Amino acid sequence: MVLSFVNYHAGDENQNAESRRIVKSHVSRAWHRDKRLGETMRHARLQLHARNEVELPPPSVALPYLEGLIPYSYFAGGGPVLYLKPSKWPFHRPFSMAGASSTETFSQSVFPRQSIWMPDADIPDKVAMKGPLLGGDVLSWISHTPECFKYRGDTIGWIQQQLKSPMVSTSDATIGGVMTLTMWENGDGSFLDLSNHMDGLETIVKLKGGISKIQQQKMFAKLVMFDYIIAISCAKQPRFPYTPPPQPHSSASEPFRDGMFAGSPLYGIGNFSQIECNWRREDTEHTLQAMWDLTTHALEPKLPAHLHKGKLRRFRTLVSNPNLEPIPRTISIRQQSAKNAEEMQVFETLHHTALIYERAVTPPHIPFNSPINHHDLAFLYESLNISAPNPFWIRYPGILLWVLLVGCAVSVKREERSYFMMFLAKVGIFTEQRWWFETQNAVLKFIEVQSLTETSQTTTG
Repeated sequence: MVLSFVNYHAGDENQNAESRRIVKSHVSRAWHRDKRLGETMRHARLQLHARNEVELPPPSVALPYLEGLIPYSYFAGGGPVLYLKPSKWPFHRPFSMAGASSTETFSQSVFPRQSIWMPDADIPDKVAMKGPLLGGDVLSWISHTPECFKYRGDTIGWIQQQLKSPMVSTSDATIGGVMTLTMWENGDGSFLDLSNHMDGLETIVKLKGGISKIQQQKMFAKLVMFDYIIAISCAKQPRFPYTPPPQPHSSASEPFRDGMFAGSPLYGIGNFSQIECNWRREDTEHTLQAMWDLTTHALEPKLPAHLHKGKLRRFRTLVSNPNLEPIPRTISIRQQSAKNAEEMQVFETLHHTALIYERAVTPPHIPFNSPINHHDLAFLYESLNISAPNPFWIRYPGILLWVLLVGCAVSVKREERSYFMMFLAKVGIFTEQRWWFETQNAVLKFIEVQSLTETSQTTTG
């Protein structure tokens, strides 16, 4: 207990009012501190008796509240914890760590969240936009705080200790620790930094006996998806080549449970006529159809050259049509309801994604990370941030995956990069079995598209 002393002068009403305010504030802080500590200890006791639950660190997790720090994320019990300092929050909007559709604030969250890359961390059983998904500006701020730099340093030390022990050097926990570190460094990390992390991860997996030696299915899925994310961020081929087995039927045209569809410009039969949206449905259908056709013809080597060029010109006119204006500038977003704003921004997200994608998939195959795309990236990021809670993305996770793959590839060395990489990870490792196979096919096809830009650069260079 920290003691505070106040001056009291008889008859001085102004001074006494200030003294009462200080005493009240001091008592309130002590009450909230004790309440948080009690909640943490009670939660820790319950965790000891819960089965199939992640065991959180001991009750000391709550102690940093005394220093104005809030535990935000951790990856292993007894391991490093990433803390945040609310007093340093630089943004005008409220201090929040929840997803776009939640109003949960930091002060209401007592316990840190475990890194999704760890073997004992659960992964979502459905695509949902709620949860600790932050904007790119917030993630960029977090990654530059002294607390995050300390967290990275502590994580490196933890990994080094793991590598010294033959018993745990190639464990799933060590692999998860490396992936967690890489994701928190991706905002600043150059191609070389990410490549070095992947070199280390690849070495650990080889010492383990190869990716096939990872017995836990969800850890296997995490490693494959992580490999894809880094490959796309670096415009390189994956380190752990994996070919998903063929599907016995074309499920992209059929709904998952809960009515979700996996079809997208990267996967499926290219039929978007049944798509449901409340804003510019025909434009949405035509845009997605055009992108699917462009993908098909760009990756089809047997298509005659004259047909190839004719198709590309026709689709470019369709997608870049000046009539496809963004939201009318006379309509302020603030004047719209949140639902209407989300619906409008769904199309804006698809429109700017298509403009970027079209430049990559058609000659001269402009690289995704070209400065030419930065203008559309800014609109893409803003519109996706607004529309993320909209049910459209839950109904069509394949389309969302396509958007995130483009965003991840184009946002290299920009503050939006962390947002797209973490969002992509959240959607990519969704555990629906059919979604797992379709995700791999879509991502591998996107890597093929990305390689077109590399081949074009080599040829023209």
